Amino acid sequence: KVVAERETGQVIGGQIVARRASELIPLVLLAIKKGLTVNALAMLSCGWNTQFQGIREAARDCVQTLKARP
Repeated sequence: KVVAERETGQVIGGQIVARRASELIPLVLLAIKKGLTVNALAMLSCGWNTQFQGIREAARDCVQTLKARP
């Protein structure tokens, strides 16, 4: 799960429940620290590590949720 600020789309948090989740947390932390938007995270190319695709998919879900809410 990726959590973003409604007005700006900036990533402000995330929740990871998976095997080897500790390997995925740094990507979410980097997104928060660098002020990435959920759109940027959703478009991230993850060719070097397919584990990160789950985060990208969660970011895409978050984008859709933000678009659906007024």
